[in-house]
Amino acid sequence: MPTIAITGATGFAGSHLVPHLRESNLDWQLKCLARPRPGRQLEDHAKLNWIPGSVGSAEAIDALVKDAATVIHAAGLTRATGADAFHSTNTRATAALVTAARRAGAQHFILISSLAASRPEVSPYAWSKALAEQAATALAGDMRLTIVRPPAILGPGDSATRDSMAMLRRGWLIHPGSRPSGSTFSWIDVNDLARFITGIAASPTSEAVATLAPCSGQDISWDEVATAAEKALERKVRRIAIPPAAVKTIGFLASGIAQLTRKPLILSAGKARELLQPDWHADVRVSAPTPLHRTLSGCFLSHAEHDTSPGADFSGH
Repeated sequence: MPTIAITGATGFAGSHLVPHLRESNLDWQLKCLARPRPGRQLEDHAKLNWIPGSVGSAEAIDALVKDAATVIHAAGLTRATGADAFHSTNTRATAALVTAARRAGAQHFILISSLAASRPEVSPYAWSKALAEQAATALAGDMRLTIVRPPAILGPGDSATRDSMAMLRRGWLIHPGSRPSGSTFSWIDVNDLARFITGIAASPTSEAVATLAPCSGQDISWDEVATAAEKALERKVRRIAIPPAAVKTIGFLASGIAQLTRKPLILSAGKARELLQPDWHADVRVSAPTPLHRTLSGCFLSHAEHDTSPGADFSGH
């Protein structure tokens, strides 16, 4: 029974990936790394074992990759108070994991990177992801390496889009304005991404090193996002375009607050620059992609269930 080792299994993308791997027709044993937390209960199953620890622990990653034929590295830092934190988690931890996987005899390493890595100069996050790809390529040795660069990932359970989705569910689409005429961007449904990664694990490409940027929608505009939301909500959606200067100012202030409180926020100066970049385009459209209005419906339903759950805070957002 081939073993697949997975980091980031409790994160947004990873928590959708693990069920897809378990429910596939292939006979895989899964080993998932998870950081111990108060109240978190993770139970082993017949084909699923949890390894306690973090990507920063050499002992934990050695236990994770032992006997693994394939390693899927989905863990990563998407918000931080500075470039050093991004570099430590996204770059150095990736290098250590690739080295451990190669030493353990793994045959295939799948690195879940980001489309942001294609423009490392834009933000510390993008820079750290680009360096992680370079480190993986340099250290992979005889292992087959597949780098997956998803664009914006959408789906229920994503803390990064929780507030914007809550506003959209109320009929307001807030987005950066004054983008170049015709500027569009790509996106991917989190379950489409999980299916794509599962397919790569089952049938690796013939290339020793392959870089793939999958998407559900390749070139969508904010007008199309509003139309999809209206279809999902069956109501009118009004758009609020934030001027670029205001987006930059808000990002700058958010970074300052994060530095003072030592608590990273979703928005930052780097994230603001990413949002203002035109034409974030992926190059591989997944098979049978989920329509955007269905993805948004899932997000809205998740928020509605959260808002009406016992003890929900109705004063928020």
